[in-house]
Amino acid sequence: MGKHTIAILVSLSAAAIIMGSYYFSSPDCISGDCENGCGVQEQAKKFRYEGCFRNGKAHGEGVFTSTNGHSYTGSFDNGMKHGTGTYRYPDGVVYEGLWVNNKREGRGKLIKDGVVVFDGDWRDDAPIKAPGEDTARDSTGVPNQDKGKDDKQP
Repeated sequence: MGKHTIAILVSLSAAAIIMGSYYFSSPDCISGDCENGCGVQEQAKKFRYEGCFRNGKAHGEGVFTSTNGHSYTGSFDNGMKHGTGTYRYPDGVVYEGLWVNNKREGRGKLIKDGVVVFDGDWRDDAPIKAPGEDTARDSTGVPNQDKGKDDKQP
């Protein structure tokens, strides 16, 4: 075999591996039109999306539910959370508000155990602190508990 034949075979083998890994990891369209319409798309043991699509990506209104307990109901743009939506975390924390390119951005509120723990503006996926506020927050935006505080109540 010549150099060119070997190079072509290597290229075809690499393409087959890439396409095979995509085939085995890509979501399935369960019903409807998951390319340019509305339908249901699932990836086994990962997620389920019910809503509309444009160019094969979530676009418009939809519901995304992952198998690890995360869910989002709201607007999508080009496969990303974008617009108004509600995100539910596995621990029960809920964010209701605006999204820009998969990040909490603009007005929104965070609710934990039925209590609003933050109601205000967000920038780059984090709550914007009010002047003088020094509350540390976890990755979802919920205020951390005071360190060293005695949790025993009389």
